[in-house]
Amino acid sequence: ARDFDYRPLVVMCTVALSLTLIEYYGDRDVWDAIVRRFLPSLEGHRFRELSGFAYWSGARVVGYVLLPLLVVLFMPRERFRDYGLSTQGVLKHLWIYGLLFLVVVPAVVMVSFTKPFQHTYPFYKLAARSWTDFLLW
Repeated sequence: ARDFDYRPLVVMCTVALSLTLIEYYGDRDVWDAIVRRFLPSLEGHRFRELSGFAYWSGARVVGYVLLPLLVVLFMPRERFRDYGLSTQGVLKHLWIYGLLFLVVVPAVVMVSFTKPFQHTYPFYKLAARSWTDFLLW
């Protein structure tokens, strides 16, 4: 009889949990509700909008990075590199990253002149307001 390999089940459950948490608790609307209820003094603050983007970004870091890392950390006899998290081979493949970068940058520059792109980006429209806004963003 073969032993049951629990790892795929753990990975799938972690993915389901991460995506569910991000979907229901990781959006700026949730941050707006938190501010209204628990941090009303933040309403009208200069960096109020930026705080919503920070919450949104932080939720993604927690869901896509920290939660999976914690799960792997607490799984017995598992290593991060068993899940593709390693810096090994980065320098060996650096030329591929550079080549792809050179292919993508002109495409992004061309698309950046279109109305839909300019309507969407930058997410934080006040980034040009000051150097502080720009650097924090």
